[in-house]
Amino acid sequence: DPGDDIPDKYQILFTYEAKENGQVEGTTYELHTFTDKDGNYVEPTPIVPEADVVATPDAGYHIDKWIDESSTDLGNGTAPEFGDTTYTTNQTFTVSFVENENVTINYEATKGGSVSLDSETVAPATGNPQGSTAKAEVGYTFDGWYLGDTKVGSELAYKPSRNADGIYEAATYTAKFTPNENTPYTVNIYLSDANGNYGDPATSDVRTATTDTKVSVTDADKQAPEGYALDPNANNVFEGTVAGDGSLILKVYFAKDEIGENPEDPGDDIPDKYQILFTYEA
Repeated sequence: DPGDDIPDKYQILFTYEAKENGQVEGTTYELHTFTDKDGNYVEPTPIVPEADVVATPDAGYHIDKWIDESSTDLGNGTAPEFGDTTYTTNQTFTVSFVENENVTINYEATKGGSVSLDSETVAPATGNPQGSTAKAEVGYTFDGWYLGDTKVGSELAYKPSRNADGIYEAATYTAKFTPNENTPYTVNIYLSDANGNYGDPATSDVRTATTDTKVSVTDADKQAPEGYALDPNANNVFEGTVAGDGSLILKVYFAKDEIGENPEDPGDDIPDKYQILFTYEA
């Protein structure tokens, strides 16, 4: 409501304004009227503004500086800092804001998978993060994206959202993977020929277990068939770690065992290939 029945030449008006990305609150319209001791209007004398204002940046920004109409730097506080600076004419004091430094967003994977992008930096208010895509290794299943203990995404591709203040913040998102519980592995049983040589497995049994867990052959697997004994010097593989691609093969080798110390009960649980039998007949 301009005009107050007082000639402008006896007044000084200080106005406080904010550029984009922030605001100024308080006495943004500061009017000073000059009079003598008798109440008569007089020409203005130099005066320091009161600056009863508070500048507040939007989320993701901070105060850059205050300036007057001659671009004098008046500091970067919530109000302009005049010190001994005085004015005798109307002035508009303007506060500007700049965006905060870029934030770093990290993406990581637990055992059993990988992510397409490990890290990126974005401007907190105006940025547009690319995000990252999770990929499960063979034998694992993607569980989800987590921020700490909170699940924030179930799709392989994840792009961070702005926080409650509407900005992006530094964070580490984790793609979690769980091992499959039905990953196959194989137990092969080998039986030697009469000369102690091994060919293709006599039996091949496919079993399942959890990926990356230890498994071993059973006592039953080590039980020699009739006429055979466990061959301790063969390339036995009694235990191993279940590979996600199902490539683990456990192996048990049995060699011929048809001779022993008792001719009436041939076989002595020692492969014949490691023995020589001398027989004396009449």
